[in-house]
Amino acid sequence: QEVAGIEIDPKAAALARDVLDHVVQGNIEEMDLPFPENYFDCIICGDVLEHLVEPAAALRKLAHMLAPDGIIIISAPNVRFHEVISMLVSGGWTYMDAGILDATHLRFFTRSALAAMIEEAGLEAAEIHPLNMQNPSHFPRNPDGSLSFSKLTLHDVSDAEHQDFLVYQYVALACKPGVDRLAPARDALAQGQNEAALSLAAEAVGVDECARMGIVAKAFARMGQLDKADRYYREALCIRHEARLAGEHAILLVAMNRAVEAHPLLEAALREMPDNDAVRGALGLALITEDRNEEAFAHFRAALQSGFEHTALLRPFLATARALGRLEDAEPIFAAFADFYPGDMDIAADHMALLVALGRVQEARERADIILMLNPHHEKTLALLRQIDEAAEPPRTAP
Repeated sequence: QEVAGIEIDPKAAALARDVLDHVVQGNIEEMDLPFPENYFDCIICGDVLEHLVEPAAALRKLAHMLAPDGIIIISAPNVRFHEVISMLVSGGWTYMDAGILDATHLRFFTRSALAAMIEEAGLEAAEIHPLNMQNPSHFPRNPDGSLSFSKLTLHDVSDAEHQDFLVYQYVALACKPGVDRLAPARDALAQGQNEAALSLAAEAVGVDECARMGIVAKAFARMGQLDKADRYYREALCIRHEARLAGEHAILLVAMNRAVEAHPLLEAALREMPDNDAVRGALGLALITEDRNEEAFAHFRAALQSGFEHTALLRPFLATARALGRLEDAEPIFAAFADFYPGDMDIAADHMALLVALGRVQEARERADIILMLNPHHEKTLALLRQIDEAAEPPRTAP
């Protein structure tokens, strides 16, 4: 790690050299900075920009040294603070030794002006939050919802506007535009690194909260913490409805044995995403709990015929086929999966059992030979062979 600083005052710069790795002394608006492009992960402008003649130009200069996924943290006073407004209404504008009207301040910002200045510098205002603010009791709204500034009354003041008048100072997080700061968390999730995905998603700044919570929910679901996953999916969907997230949440509810709650959500998700086989398969599982086996069978078959990803659906599909007497319809799908996963002994054994149930004993023996060649002690296969042999024995006659 390296921590560098820029300081205009020579005495302060000398003190900073005792604690920082690198200190540049001078006026940031007039000097060339000795740092390469994309050098810093984080740049802090703490109560700095309001002292500059052209703050956007200085910020643009700093942005060249910011890493693509880095952040600039900016704090600036809020000139819309109610005490400043009241002073103006009373005809005053008095500079002081410190505070919002510090005598050295050359520029003044409101929340929107701060965002505009960041955009002027070619950056994105990812987040802007109050850094410190007064309690509403210090400047309450009137009974009719208005606010009074000395002789001026402002009507129809919203909660957000009221807060804006109470904020003394804002902090903003500025980032380079077009950067997906959740990409590392998504990559970790794709690689099965669920705890890393949680950490990376939590640390990402200036990101879409719905997307962040969706990643967190999926990570918790994969870790078996289903209650937490449920909570984060609900929070994400409260921010914005997304068919993909709604489908994942509905699938989670099936896994939590809440099929009745999941059923309408799955149907809604499938209407929005008719090609989503995971949702279709989960809907089949929900339908089984309602004894709607014919519909469940149709959904299972459609999901399994579209690809080889959903092996977990094979067992419920087989159970449904048995209940409906439709093993003949199920066999080609099991044969395809057994061929696609030749090393999966359980799928192969299930297919063998299906062949036995259909009376296709010779094919079942051929499957058994393949299984036992790879795993001579596979219990289910050996049991099925014994069943075949017992059925083939001629009946014994009494002496």
